[in-house]
Amino acid sequence: MADESLHLPFPPSLHPLPPCMAASSKGMSNVSCSSASCGDPRWPRRHDKYYWADGNVVFLVDGTLFKVHRYLFEQSEVFRAMFSLPPPKGTPVEGSSDSNPVRLEGVSNIAFEHLLWYMYPMSHGEMTAVPADAWLQILNLATMFDFERIRSSAISVLCRCPDPMFKLSVAERFHVDEWRLGCYVELCMRPAFFTEAEMRQLGSETTARLVAARELVRSHLFRRAHGQGSRWPCPNPKDSKKNSCSERVAHATCEVLLKGAEGTSPLVQVLRSILGQQPDGRPAENGLCGYCVLQWNNVIDDWLGTEDIRKILKGVFHRTADRSRETSPTCGLPSDTLPREDERQITSAL
Repeated sequence: MADESLHLPFPPSLHPLPPCMAASSKGMSNVSCSSASCGDPRWPRRHDKYYWADGNVVFLVDGTLFKVHRYLFEQSEVFRAMFSLPPPKGTPVEGSSDSNPVRLEGVSNIAFEHLLWYMYPMSHGEMTAVPADAWLQILNLATMFDFERIRSSAISVLCRCPDPMFKLSVAERFHVDEWRLGCYVELCMRPAFFTEAEMRQLGSETTARLVAARELVRSHLFRRAHGQGSRWPCPNPKDSKKNSCSERVAHATCEVLLKGAEGTSPLVQVLRSILGQQPDGRPAENGLCGYCVLQWNNVIDDWLGTEDIRKILKGVFHRTADRSRETSPTCGLPSDTLPREDERQITSAL
């Protein structure tokens, strides 16, 4: 994956455009530094892109000056409270000029630039995409400064990642609790066992729970493959009863679970490569009929019994939590552990 350039799509903007951008996306002021500071590393430099001629608040971030529109930052509880504070008597308002900017300590200028990329979508001239690492930085600043809507938007984009370990690391760091159960379900349904690196990240307590849950989940899947549970009612009249779509899912599931699969691909993804449409658009040999391929999510959820699997996971974690209150049923990942950009990226096709 390291050699691939995978990006996340840009979501619809949640903000109205400032007046300078309403008629054109070329309203940025590429103002160079003053002669006193130009080229001198001791002086802050004005950002080449996000220093707006009609901006009304100046931020100093990691040695870079950004002149932006205050109303965008008033959507943050933190900045709204800061802007409401009167300056000391006889001093200018903080953020009113380059010489008296709002200083954001502990924030990198790259991360702040990514946040502004989200706030000013039309400044790019067209819809663009950024790496997953940039979305993590947007989520981090949105959480830090209490931009509730931006945080929600970043979470909705990052949740498309197919890697449950990535999502668990994000969930632990940014308290996205609703992701955890779904990630555990994916890990327990996966044909491949947990890797050593994954077990180290999960921690011994969570790994022990997931190992126990994985055995229950596999037993559940084998039982359904042998006729226990509901069967997807394939409407294709050409399907014989001995080789219906439901039978094909059962056969493929048993084969994958018994033989395993290369890498750490999720079970549903492996099944789709066997039963779904091929890359050239043709149906797979011995795959599902055209109707069932179009209803893929319904077919798989119904046949695998995804809701039953979620109940199994809830039961395992609740029982172990009742026996030991020392560790809560969370993923146990270190909060500062996040995947590198070249290792964890999300495809724009999601």
